[in-house]
Amino acid sequence: MFGSIGGPEIILIFVVALIVFGPRRLPEIGRKVGRVVGDLRKATGELRASVEREIGFDPAEGLQEAGRARREIISTLSEPIRDVTKGTMAVVRGAPKELAGKIREESEAGSDPEGRVSGDEPARPAGAVSRPDSPAPSPGAGSQKE
Repeated sequence: MFGSIGGPEIILIFVVALIVFGPRRLPEIGRKVGRVVGDLRKATGELRASVEREIGFDPAEGLQEAGRARREIISTLSEPIRDVTKGTMAVVRGAPKELAGKIREESEAGSDPEGRVSGDEPARPAGAVSRPDSPAPSPGAGSQKE
């Protein structure tokens, strides 16, 4: 009801009240309205508390139950995550040793890890022919039309 009243509307109500009641009675009326609103809030709080007592609703108990449920969910989810993390860490820790072993095997077989075969020339794909008299093609030269 009062959620849609903004600043200009409140100023308008204040001006109308000032005109209707006058500057002498306005502070007195403001105090009375304040007391009524305070009493109304107090009465609604007491009514809510008595209704909650009658139906057996305890907000603190609801918060404790929600906390227990939250802890249970976290523990249920954290177990599989912890297992996956342990497995991943074991793989990551073993990767350097495995890579070193593969590099050692490659070097013993006569080729290094970059694919070069016991010389300075890079390895060629299967079926590639080497022509010593032809210049090396520039990158993208075959795709341009003249």
